[in-house]
Amino acid sequence: MPSDPVIAFARRLARRRHNLRREDADDIVAQALLDFVRADRGGRQCDDGLFLVIVRRRISDFRRSRRSELPLGEAPSAACRIEDGHLVERTLQERLLRMSAARGRLDKRRLLAVTTRIFAGSTFAEACRVSGIPRGSQSRYRRILQELLGTSLDRAPSH
Repeated sequence: MPSDPVIAFARRLARRRHNLRREDADDIVAQALLDFVRADRGGRQCDDGLFLVIVRRRISDFRRSRRSELPLGEAPSAACRIEDGHLVERTLQERLLRMSAARGRLDKRRLLAVTTRIFAGSTFAEACRVSGIPRGSQSRYRRILQELLGTSLDRAPSH
């Protein structure tokens, strides 16, 4: 075990030189003591110098972890915000999936692809062509989308 004056020096080092609170300095010294005891069990000769090196490493780790944390006031500005358009699109896609589950002849993947392309600005015919929906099946997809959206799908939506 390191000597008592060395442990006191490590606490002063953490508090004064690195401006840490007393609780944080005590935690760092306690972690360093644990690491020192683990190293001593390995059969290596450990001395006070190794303990001080461990304390300095723990202080560096502590400061690095604190540097990456955001202050509480800045957390809302860093959070990912969902745009309203994406939320509406997601809600409509979920409703489409529920409707298509009731009607077994529709391909869910194609229905979502058509919906995504329509929201991107394509017309219904262009979206069906790119999504690989055959002409004979387009009327079923059109009817489902019209029921959900309540609009005509002949022209591109305006953004």
